[in-house]
Amino acid sequence: MTTAITSEEKTPLWYACIENNKNVVEFLLRHPHDAYELLNDEKYIYNLMKMAKNDNQKSIEDFIFVAPAPADIAAKLSALYRDMAETEKERADDLLEAADYCENLAKDMVILASHIESPGTVLNAVDMKNHQYIDILIENEQKIVISEYVVQVYLQEIWAGQLKWPTWKMLGFFFLFVMFPPVWFFFSLPINFRMNKIPVIKFMSYLTSHIYFMLFLCLTSVAPPHVTIRDSLFPHWYEIVTVIWYSGQLLAEFTNPGAKGGLSWVKTMNVILGICAVIIHISAIFVDPFHWSLMMYIRNQFMGMTLLMCWVQVLDFLAFHPLFGPWAIIIGECLLDVGKFVVVLSLFVFGYAMLGASMNQPFGLPSDFVGDDELNPNNLTQMELFELKSSEEGLHPLYMFELHFFALFGITGYTDMMASKYIQGWTFYMFKGVFATYLTLSIIVLINLLIAMMSDTYCRIQEQSDIEWKFGLAKLIRNMQSTFVAPAPLNLFTTWMVLIRKQYLELKADRFRAKMKFRRTMRDEMMQKAPGMRFVVEEQGRKKKKKKPRVIHALGNMKWGFAPPRQGAINVDALQTKWDRDHSLKKNEKDTFGSGESFEEFRLLSKAVPWAIVIRSYMESNGRGTELKGKEEGENAKTVREIMKSITNVRNDRAKKEQVKKWTKMPNETKTKVINKWEQKAMTQ
Repeated sequence: MTTAITSEEKTPLWYACIENNKNVVEFLLRHPHDAYELLNDEKYIYNLMKMAKNDNQKSIEDFIFVAPAPADIAAKLSALYRDMAETEKERADDLLEAADYCENLAKDMVILASHIESPGTVLNAVDMKNHQYIDILIENEQKIVISEYVVQVYLQEIWAGQLKWPTWKMLGFFFLFVMFPPVWFFFSLPINFRMNKIPVIKFMSYLTSHIYFMLFLCLTSVAPPHVTIRDSLFPHWYEIVTVIWYSGQLLAEFTNPGAKGGLSWVKTMNVILGICAVIIHISAIFVDPFHWSLMMYIRNQFMGMTLLMCWVQVLDFLAFHPLFGPWAIIIGECLLDVGKFVVVLSLFVFGYAMLGASMNQPFGLPSDFVGDDELNPNNLTQMELFELKSSEEGLHPLYMFELHFFALFGITGYTDMMASKYIQGWTFYMFKGVFATYLTLSIIVLINLLIAMMSDTYCRIQEQSDIEWKFGLAKLIRNMQSTFVAPAPLNLFTTWMVLIRKQYLELKADRFRAKMKFRRTMRDEMMQKAPGMRFVVEEQGRKKKKKKPRVIHALGNMKWGFAPPRQGAINVDALQTKWDRDHSLKKNEKDTFGSGESFEEFRLLSKAVPWAIVIRSYMESNGRGTELKGKEEGENAKTVREIMKSITNVRNDRAKKEQVKKWTKMPNETKTKVINKWEQKAMTQ
């Protein structure tokens, strides 16, 4: 009955939470329910926050703990509360408090789960939508979780791979990329070579490609070997290379995983500017040759703006550095503040520009301006003169916008606002008053507001610069790790190979799953038809069962020459962890007869980690182990609900705690009377 659905497709748990009935919610959370469906209901999670506010976040904690994957629910719930805080201003503080609690809870569970399992097992596990948990943390901006030591160690292992090179060797290898293009070409190819798959090598190849692109842009627009005057529109060799590079960047926008936040928008801007430059060059075919030089000049300006964006994008590449990484984040966030400020500022500038245009409309008494030979050289009537000047001065709104914009920098004044000569002199004071109000609002109020916004952004990021840098580094590492295609322009020739290979591997995996599923089905049918077959198979399995291989076996093989020796000291703990993980995968494959579906289930975050042990470790570390049942054997296979105490036991524990509190606060005389009273009752009985 706890999973029954009403006509509005709501469950009893949903109604109990809406009615703020804490006891019923606590009872229903210990029974089956769909946590992910409730997570998508904003009304439910909002009321859950309101109920948890008065209970030290206990309701949110229970909702997270009983979920199939508590760390996943905690990260997503934290992001939802932060998003709601932007719209629900009345309860923004409470929502942010709940978001911080969920994020800290996710951090603690990731740390504990990484100690029980390996960090790679936790971070590489997937949710129900097949999204890896590390990507979920990045997408939901769980910066505190990502900045933790276990996560950063795992990311650094991914970043450098097996390369244990010092900094000078890395720099030398990068300069080798830049100085010798064939080296860059080889290491940029998506071939099955070990070093080509390491994210730091991919990063070097992408940075080298960016440097080459900037050189060709300089050769095309900054210092071109040929002038803009030409006899033919057929592009020169360096222009062809630049267009090919633009095409590679356009293809990369569709094939490479898109980065979010920071200066990631610069890549898209480069592609847009490149498309505009190519369109202008092609459109010159339909223009008279007399204007070809002008068209080439305009095209070069778009390429020059691309070069400007490329220099800005260098900051995005420096995100891996602990010094320049926070700066890149600060600049990106400040640019967002400037964008918000420009929207508000443009409203005032346009408004005052329209007012200035209306103030410059010609007017006067019937005798004004008619007899003036300088203002009326054609001896027109006043109506004809005003109509003529109004048509000539029809662009005043745009001109007024320009004047008001540059007035922010002190270039123009109120005298420049009097653009029309056909207005009376007393309007001079009106222009002066209007211009004074404009400067007061724009400079004193709005500009200082922008300064305050940027100062707040700088202080906010600077206070947690280490966390921000680690978060940006995590995005960079995951972006490089999930990129399987070569940088531009090599991706124009290699992307189709990568896509064909990926399609082939997926088809091969589907066939393997179908074959294993067929074999398992046939085996089950044979066992059903021949009951003795199951006994024979189980007996064979017991006879062939071997002990779990240990690291000492591998070290013995190395000693006696059966395995290649490792350079340097052998990390026995790391080797044992890898050995255990590989053995678990092979054992899981054997137990499920090689079914591909079993691997997908094994990689699920809800199955990859024994969350019951994680929750018990968390409760015991916080001195709350008594809130769970006692430890039993086989707890790895249990769910969190199975180790939680019943509602009756929880209430009894609460009552005992309340009695203890009352007893400690009770005066000694009262305690003596109570003890004597109980002793008398015991003696009479």
